[in-house]
Amino acid sequence: MFDWIRNDFTQTFWSKVDNPTNQRLINSILNSYNVMLNGLAASGMILGGRIVFRSEDNSTTDLLSGITKFYIHFTPTIPAEQVIGIVEYDPDYLEILFTA
Repeated sequence: MFDWIRNDFTQTFWSKVDNPTNQRLINSILNSYNVMLNGLAASGMILGGRIVFRSEDNSTTDLLSGITKFYIHFTPTIPAEQVIGIVEYDPDYLEILFTA
């Protein structure tokens, strides 16, 4: 899933390379990818996810060099390696013998 997210992000926003780095570009990426992550969560592919653009990750030097960093946080579903059913005798059901 990590490889798929990385590849999907690259393919989705490759067309944005060389666009002006402004609030419109940042919001466009944030909004559209958050919608995509919400869709993956709604379909059960991931447990949840979000994308963020933080100032501490984007130094002035990077921004001047045309480098913008978005962090994608998500949790893929975990495969059920074992499904265990515990069987227990419940004596409380003996009360059924005394009802009409």
